[in-house]
Amino acid sequence: MIKGKKAGERYLTPWLFLVWVIIGVGIAAGIIIFYSAQADVRKEEADILAVRIIDCLVDNGYFVENFNSFDIFENCNLDEKVIENGELYFIDIRVYNSNDEEIEELRQKKGVLSWENLCEMQKEKTYAKFPQCSEEAAYALNKTGSQLKIKIVAASNQL
Repeated sequence: MIKGKKAGERYLTPWLFLVWVIIGVGIAAGIIIFYSAQADVRKEEADILAVRIIDCLVDNGYFVENFNSFDIFENCNLDEKVIENGELYFIDIRVYNSNDEEIEELRQKKGVLSWENLCEMQKEKTYAKFPQCSEEAAYALNKTGSQLKIKIVAASNQL
């Protein structure tokens, strides 16, 4: 120990508190920036939902058999409570024959049915407050070998 030398603790303490304040402000600023960011993934969510339904309905190039008794929630692993009661999603499944005529008995609509008109309106102009819609189409064969067009319109309004 050197005589006449005192430890500089009294000089280090203010700097220590300053470092703690800088670290605390940095953490608080990071949290505020992270949680204030708005991420709108409604369009991507609608795209994923539409593609998932197409993947469920078309197996190895063939349209599912007995579509009228086909439970889309059970067979496609979708939660019926979320889509039917959550008022956040809309699904419209249409099937067309080879002459591009809709087969009415093979149409299914699930979710918020009033969004069908909103999706039609969004084809011309995008509205920020409306649910975001996605339209996907695929071709498949039925059990007799004739070509079908499956058109899915999916919408999401989950922010």
